[in-house]
Amino acid sequence: MLRDNLSSQFALARAVGRSMLERGRGTVVFTAALLSFQGGINSSSAKSASPD
Repeated sequence: MLRDNLSSQFALARAVGRSMLERGRGTVVFTAALLSFQGGINSSSAKSASPD
């Protein structure tokens, strides 16, 4: 699951990047919740990457 969490943004950007190149323009913006940077035992960001 952690591998998917870390590589899915790259795969998405690569896929949509092809169509952006064909059109000659486009923007990819990734956002994250502040809790994903802070972490915490009760936060969903900590649970989404945990193996259990």
